[in-house]
Amino acid sequence: MVTSATIRGMPGGLRETRTAAGLTQMQLAERLLAAIRAAGEDWGPTRAENLQGQIARWETGRSAPSARWWPYLRALLPDLADRDTPLVESKMTRRDFLAGAFAITALSASAATARSLGLVASSALAPTRTLGSAELADFQDRVRSAAKRYASGIPQWIEAEAVNLLAEGMSCLPNAGARRADVAVATAWAGLLAGRLAFFDRGDPATGDAHLATAAALAQNGGDAPLLAAVFAHRAFVAGFGGDSRGAAAWLRRSDVTAPRRGQPLLRSWLHCTRAELAARVGERDTAAKEIRSAADGMSRAGDVPEWFDWYDESRFESFAGSVALSVGKHTQAIDRLAVALEGITSVKQQAVVAFDLALAYGNDAPELAIEHAIEALTLVRERQYLTALDRLPALEGALAGTSWAKELRRRERELLAAG
Repeated sequence: MVTSATIRGMPGGLRETRTAAGLTQMQLAERLLAAIRAAGEDWGPTRAENLQGQIARWETGRSAPSARWWPYLRALLPDLADRDTPLVESKMTRRDFLAGAFAITALSASAATARSLGLVASSALAPTRTLGSAELADFQDRVRSAAKRYASGIPQWIEAEAVNLLAEGMSCLPNAGARRADVAVATAWAGLLAGRLAFFDRGDPATGDAHLATAAALAQNGGDAPLLAAVFAHRAFVAGFGGDSRGAAAWLRRSDVTAPRRGQPLLRSWLHCTRAELAARVGERDTAAKEIRSAADGMSRAGDVPEWFDWYDESRFESFAGSVALSVGKHTQAIDRLAVALEGITSVKQQAVVAFDLALAYGNDAPELAIEHAIEALTLVRERQYLTALDRLPALEGALAGTSWAKELRRRERELLAAG
């Protein structure tokens, strides 16, 4: 745990690390504020002079940085000692064990968060290079190629590739000239990809949100309102899945205000699905049902589809609708919609999610069908690791608890996932 005594007078302390980096307190304050604002955050001192005084208090031991400051401090001072993580008893959860069965080794959340935020913080200091039209096209193609491998690649590898593309894109921004918006948007796409991989695939919300904060700053810089709205909605998912319903609602409001009112019906439809799923998670059944109806209306309209918006279509709408129906206890409706979704979805990862949801929908009334779909889901997860799908297992085990089918489910887990 960080205390004022550990901030000063020790190797890796704030004063020593800042001095070694050649920064004055004012320079550190200016860069911290720039990083926070670029990440879309709104907290802390608003003037560098005020923050300089706070840094002085940290360095003299009169106070200590709160947890939210540390990713930004490490972003600017990578050699700063890691003293903000309390010593806690190591306890491996069953979910951790299942993740380990696939070698889904999470990156250090603090280090990866600092890296993503640090890209924003240090972009103005990075060596710059001018991007010609051919180089821009090559960069965009590499971002596009990474995005296409989202469904089939190893999450950590694709995420690392996306973060490297983030760094490359931002090193080009200062001298991009007339191509600045194009560079910013392509780089924001890389940030969104990294955020989705960290959050949905690896189950690392802190790192995922950091990548998304970087993507938001870049999408805003590039003037791409639809992309910015999509990033905000992903940040709502991170907050909502973490139990922060107020935070999720705030990000959804920002997404709604940002999204174009015309010309993007599919994006609007997906935003309605996002609100529906988050509402269902907190028991707001009427709101969830209303949002699904609005999403269905958007599916019936023609309009532009941005290239980066590759995760939503008619089948994905049905999977959202089925998941919401399941959340509010309408199992028959959920089965109908999820069956349609499973028929049309081509992504192995999403097929696994829908198969687990179908298993849960059948859990109470037709456990033999629940096991059938659970086996399908487990087989798919074995083929393509995806922690969002594995997160369905505890609920399914709970639905089958006390029945002979529970033992069968556990046997199949051991067989297909090599989990004890």
